[in-house]
Amino acid sequence: MHERGGIPYNDFLRSRILAYGVIATTYVNMAIGTAILRDEGVLERMQGTPLPRWAYILARIGSTVVIVGLMTAVTLGLGAAVYGMTIRASTLPGLVVTLVLGTAAFTTLGIGVTRSMPNAEAAPLSVNLSILPLTLISNI
Repeated sequence: MHERGGIPYNDFLRSRILAYGVIATTYVNMAIGTAILRDEGVLERMQGTPLPRWAYILARIGSTVVIVGLMTAVTLGLGAAVYGMTIRASTLPGLVVTLVLGTAAFTTLGIGVTRSMPNAEAAPLSVNLSILPLTLISNI
């Protein structure tokens, strides 16, 4: 088995796949979803309801956090079950902190980048082009 920096390559690759999954789940989905909701008028109609604006935004962010949690569990579970990778208990706090910060940062970026998109049809192209360099340098 190949190693990179003393870490088995499968474990090294799993962390990259997990990070890329967080970005796809948060940044890409949030940006494209928000652009679509904006163009369909859903965001404007939400302002006419008694639901506070912050509650709606918090609910969208909360659903993204739940999806990131599920995606993380599936990725780590499949890595352990199928590839026999180990999960070190000593690294779990770092993993949790990294997931929380990454989720917060990319969810915020996903919401913010929507303002620069002219319409929902341009959203997939804009978002995917913006993460293309990351895709290339992460070897995924």
